[in-house]
Amino acid sequence: MMVVAAALLPLLGACTVLEEAAVTPTSTPAAAPNLLLNPGFEGGDPPWTFRQQPEWSGFTVTADAARTGAAGLRLELRDSGDASQVHIAGAVQEIRGLAEFPEFISGFYRVEDWQPKDVAFQYLQFVVVVSGGDYGDEYDSHQIRVPLAGARTQPFQLLNARWIFLSRDQPAVGKWVYFAYPLRQAFIDKWGKAPATWDGIEIFLEVRYDGKTATNSGMSADVSFDDVYMGTQIGNPNRPQD
Repeated sequence: MMVVAAALLPLLGACTVLEEAAVTPTSTPAAAPNLLLNPGFEGGDPPWTFRQQPEWSGFTVTADAARTGAAGLRLELRDSGDASQVHIAGAVQEIRGLAEFPEFISGFYRVEDWQPKDVAFQYLQFVVVVSGGDYGDEYDSHQIRVPLAGARTQPFQLLNARWIFLSRDQPAVGKWVYFAYPLRQAFIDKWGKAPATWDGIEIFLEVRYDGKTATNSGMSADVSFDDVYMGTQIGNPNRPQD
């Protein structure tokens, strides 16, 4: 079984973020477009979607979730009320046609309500899934899963997933929190290389619970995301100013 233990990474104060000064950018200074479409959600839903599956619920794009501009992404997690152990509120974007593997990812989240009750795991995260990468192993896709807050340990095991914890604490409520990570380096560290070829790359923004039992009930969370970026590290528009 190929499982890599999650590692706790350094934080900038109370922010959920890798200390960027400790990472040497691999790109030369240049104009750096955001590889994500509609990263600030000003254009409504598209191309953000969600999984049409029983354990999933969707999202809203609303002014109430905006950090900048007129809109942001709102995820509302509610106890499904059934016997399912898992429920996810999330948004997904698939990225195709890239010449190089994305170097960096960043963004902001804000938690307005957080009621994990007695469920084993309630947490928020981003996930990057590479389909059809040239890894030469038995997996059709390779994942990096990055809990941002709420989970102290790995919630479950997937043979095609590796975990990186930016924080193991419960989320702060009522403020915007910056997060960032060198995505290309994450695949190098956890999977041995960043793929040179692939079929597709998906980014997931999620709040979820795992491990619900018959005695759990009433879990809820309201989480917003805004100003999400994928591109070169040196072109990161979200980097805090010194």
